[in-house]
Amino acid sequence: MAVFGAMLFPGRDEAELREAHLAHYHRKPLREFHDDGGLVSAEHIRLLTNPGVDPREYDLHWDRGVAVGETVKVLFGLILNHPEYASWNNATRKVSEFRMKANESADAKQQEKAPASRKYLMEARAKLAGVEHLWGAYALRGYQLQSKPDIGYTIETDLHYFLLEAEKLRHTLASRIPDRAKAKPFLSTGGWRVPPEWEPPKQKPDWPEAAGEINHFSLDEELICGLKPVGRKKNRI
Repeated sequence: MAVFGAMLFPGRDEAELREAHLAHYHRKPLREFHDDGGLVSAEHIRLLTNPGVDPREYDLHWDRGVAVGETVKVLFGLILNHPEYASWNNATRKVSEFRMKANESADAKQQEKAPASRKYLMEARAKLAGVEHLWGAYALRGYQLQSKPDIGYTIETDLHYFLLEAEKLRHTLASRIPDRAKAKPFLSTGGWRVPPEWEPPKQKPDWPEAAGEINHFSLDEELICGLKPVGRKKNRI
């Protein structure tokens, strides 16, 4: 699950947090392997003794990732279905509105509220620069990985298809340019990506049809209500 460590803690100064996150997923199987008499390497011993990420800090990073994922998902929906409204600003505005409405419901139920300001959303995207497409792809699949052991479709297989979806999303965002003067692509060409030699597993007839696909997503028409088109401004005569 190293990819999720990179998604949560992409900063150059967050290497220790990435290792702690990796330790969290490997600790139980490594201990079981050791207890059964297996030889554990020095690298694995380091993971076993890593205390892991503080749950409170993990929650903060997770919410930041979800905020970015939702913003990228809305932007992608606008690009596909309403390109005249496609902009980071419009996507951020909509996610802010979604979160504010959710917080109103949380208030009524006395539940914890999520940060909803545009400032928070923009700062979250800046913090996760380079992995936005991974969070966007994860949001498009409902923040989950699936397995179907009876047909040979494992979590590892689904993880590969998740990476394929993220690559398709990255390509879309890096190749689309907003329709306004001096605009740049929605995403830079840098950032996290799979190695050049990587290939996803070959699709089998009985595997989930949606695996590896992202263009099935669409936004409700009502969600564009109140948004301003982002086309080029015409010169007045």
